Amino acid sequence: LTLIESAPDRPCGLAAIDFVCGELVRQVTVGDALLSFQHAAKAWLSPEEILPRLHEAYLARPDLWQSWIAYGSQLTQSGQAEAAVEVFREGVERFPILPRLLVEYAQALRSLNRRDEALAQLARALEITPGWNRAVRSFVDLCYEGGRDWEAVLAVLNRALRSEPMDSDLRGLLGWVHEQRHEYEPA
Repeated sequence: LTLIESAPDRPCGLAAIDFVCGELVRQVTVGDALLSFQHAAKAWLSPEEILPRLHEAYLARPDLWQSWIAYGSQLTQSGQAEAAVEVFREGVERFPILPRLLVEYAQALRSLNRRDEALAQLARALEITPGWNRAVRSFVDLCYEGGRDWEAVLAVLNRALRSEPMDSDLRGLLGWVHEQRHEYEPA
């Protein structure tokens, strides 16, 4: 992937992207390479231009959970959240205890303003990994946007901090929630 990132210009970057993408599909790889490729390709391609390459990898490697995440999140970024929701729904059936997939599913739902469904997916992710910062933050953000269900937020944050008591970011987030509630003593 350094090949993509170190390309001196767009034509070289596109040639590197085509080469790396072809190898990702052709070779047996670990799935993280797909997510790294997706990130690196953003330097030279629009979300819509990355999409067909990730679709090819998704079709070739349905055994890798990362191919589901890369393709589904790219669909969301390309303005095709409805299609992403379907990919994630099927992905969750295939990989039911993978929190990352649940969080990406929630993001696609969120982009469609389907907050209750998104919260349900985040709650599932938090059942598996209660202290995962990204899932906690996504849950807090959705609750804040959707009417400030502070009791649910506090329950999630307190459970997360029991799991990850040294996470200073979660502690800061808890302080922010108390401040939003005008509870300055606990903050």
